[in-house]
Amino acid sequence: MIFTDSLSQYNANITDLVSTFKNGRRCAYLGRIGDHGMENQKGVNEQTGRSSVEAETITAVATAPGESGIAVVRISGPAALEIADRIFRCRPPRPSARPSHQAVFGRVISADGETLDEALFLPMRAPRSYTGEDVVEIQCHGGLAVPRAVLAAAYAAGARPAEPGEFTRRAFCNGKLDLTQAEAVLDLVRAQSDRAAQLATRQLRGGLRKRVDEIYATAMSAAAEVEAAIEFSEYVDTEQDTMPVLQKIQTTRRMISRLLERERAGAIIRCGIRVAIVGKVNVGKSTLFNALLGRDRAIVSRHPGTTRDIIEEPILCNGIVLRLADTAGIRSPKCEVEAEGIRRATEVLSDSEIVIYVVDASEEVSGLELKPIAELPAEKLVIVANKVDLVPGFKPPEIGIPVLPVSAINGDGISRLMERIIEMASKGNDFDEAYVSERHADLLKKADISLSVAERLVSSGESYHAPAATNIRRSLNYLGEITGQVFHGELLKSIFAKFCVGK
Repeated sequence: MIFTDSLSQYNANITDLVSTFKNGRRCAYLGRIGDHGMENQKGVNEQTGRSSVEAETITAVATAPGESGIAVVRISGPAALEIADRIFRCRPPRPSARPSHQAVFGRVISADGETLDEALFLPMRAPRSYTGEDVVEIQCHGGLAVPRAVLAAAYAAGARPAEPGEFTRRAFCNGKLDLTQAEAVLDLVRAQSDRAAQLATRQLRGGLRKRVDEIYATAMSAAAEVEAAIEFSEYVDTEQDTMPVLQKIQTTRRMISRLLERERAGAIIRCGIRVAIVGKVNVGKSTLFNALLGRDRAIVSRHPGTTRDIIEEPILCNGIVLRLADTAGIRSPKCEVEAEGIRRATEVLSDSEIVIYVVDASEEVSGLELKPIAELPAEKLVIVANKVDLVPGFKPPEIGIPVLPVSAINGDGISRLMERIIEMASKGNDFDEAYVSERHADLLKKADISLSVAERLVSSGESYHAPAATNIRRSLNYLGEITGQVFHGELLKSIFAKFCVGK
């Protein structure tokens, strides 16, 4: 009876911990299950999540440099409103006494009282701000001189220059964003298409976090089973105890596997997809390149070997950024420069997600001509027979691979080729779901490896508890790094260093 009560209480505690994680609060259980879980949070206030650097007030221009109607100078930190009192003049009350989220017109002044610009002042009091701190935004005239002068006034009043991504880093440390949402901010800023922006916005609203939370909670439940077995080992029947743990580990691994399928979609969304145009000399690669772009970008000449280097240009099609690459014609090189161009063209064959291999429809296609693509997987290859305008009644050659007839000169077949490229780029990818980055995928794979070891140990039978628990703990740490449940200085540095100053 004593055992029953103790185990019931233990399971109730675990249930509460899992519930705590699901509710979005930092899970204290990490301190127990991960040897470095709490160590990774040194320098962070456990009550607020704030790091020690946040005692400083930072400032930066939050808009892109150059000629523009306005520029936004952002100030964040404990002294933001005090600094505003020093550099901004407006009708009463003074800036620090004004209501949050209400703009007012006034003047920005220098340390000696000189008017620098007329501007709008917008205070956002903690925690109702992007960073979770007191934030001030001054909307001044754009260009280079005025924002620079406003920044200098803020420096003189006590703010320091913000580091790249420091505003978003503070938002993370103050619990306004998790790491997947912080990375989505960067994806949103860098989005090159409406689709990429929409998906980044969905990620910013917690699309990936929800999926990782589900995986984490399932792994946590498996850890709870093993921990209970260790805690009450003298009362546990190993054979009866194995099945629930094994099922939860296997369920977690299946969830990880499904999420890892989103890696390619994530790469396409963020970076686009590289489409290389290759083939022997004078088959019309550059003409086709220009036709797909819709403008004359590459030099076209009747002389063989005109293109010597890779020319790459992006094109937006169906919400996907295609990075088209025109390459040097493949043949026996006539000089060192052409040899280098051919070497680079050969490299592109393996580096590109899609390869358009161009042949001349007016000439017979030989096996030797197709040799460069012999080892390429069919799913990344498109054979294009160009110059069909020179061959009335052209029939694609029987070479074991479908051939698309095209005339790059008059545009025949270009739309069909584009449809084929989009079909290949989209195959197996659902762009309406959460996507994972290379960092996320690496951590998911590491978590899966640890869980696979735990699964093998549990399947082996007796005396599996301690080593299985160690591996499940390790997987939880990897999963925690995805969202920031577990983090360390180098991880944050590597993520936020990619941001621009002012974000």
